[in-house]
Amino acid sequence: MNGFGPLSFISTLLIFSAFGFFDFKTSLRSTRDTKLGKQHVSDMSNIWNVGVAGDYDFDPLNLYNSFGDDAAGRKGMRQLEITQGRYAMLGITAFAFIEKLTGKGIVDSAGMFFHPNALLPVLGLGYFVWSSIYEFSDPRDFPIKVQYRQGGEETERVLKTTVEGLGEMINKGDWMGKVGDKAMRAIEDAKKE
Repeated sequence: MNGFGPLSFISTLLIFSAFGFFDFKTSLRSTRDTKLGKQHVSDMSNIWNVGVAGDYDFDPLNLYNSFGDDAAGRKGMRQLEITQGRYAMLGITAFAFIEKLTGKGIVDSAGMFFHPNALLPVLGLGYFVWSSIYEFSDPRDFPIKVQYRQGGEETERVLKTTVEGLGEMINKGDWMGKVGDKAMRAIEDAKKE
């Protein structure tokens, strides 16, 4: 990657030391008396008499019950958090691998994602439109096909009709309608003065 200088090495060492100290100080504490601790003990009562590992009793936005206010919903949220954490680690590993292969920082080799530009929003809009019409078939079925989503054919028809109608208005010169006429008159009046 980009390497360590003396200052960045000391900063990194201090940060990880602080995390290690925090982990050591909180590793043996009990959370059985907290709100989430009580939920975890009741959720895990069929398995053991302790709660869930890594419970810091921290849920300020109350998202823990997003998948349901029962043991299965909370387990789903924990699994989702672990899965997304693993995806994030894979992404960072891919960034490091790309930097090692190219010899450039990820910001330099994939600049489209890190600098303001018009291409990325256009690509995002194109993907949104495409994915509202089409989808891939079940990957367990062979061959994998691109097929219409439910309602995708109607969406495609409406989109084509809208684009064709817009094209006809542009060809007639009436694509701005009354607003365009008023704007043109205002420009002509300004030129006369």
